Amino acid sequence: MALPGEVESSSSREPSSLRSAWPPRGDRESFASLRAQVEELALQSMIRSREEDLAAAPGVEDPQQILGQMDDEAAINQTELQLSIRDYEEEMEEEEESDS
Repeated sequence: MALPGEVESSSSREPSSLRSAWPPRGDRESFASLRAQVEELALQSMIRSREEDLAAAPGVEDPQQILGQMDDEAAINQTELQLSIRDYEEEMEEEEESDS
């Protein structure tokens, strides 16, 4: 069964005249408002559930440890970048030498 305002498959038991009449013409704005409120409540529920899951998760790391890991990753990325630049410069020098 589809939600109000959604089209159901052709195997639906409801006549197509009922499906096309939803929501009633005078209530389209209130229906849209109600639907927005339901969606907002659903999102709040999902966020609250996620926060509770994170709070109850064992082994939550110390913020200083997380920052240390980020610093380590930054240092690794910097080293990789320097090595790739060095390799590129060496290749360019070799090409210049072979062209001469």
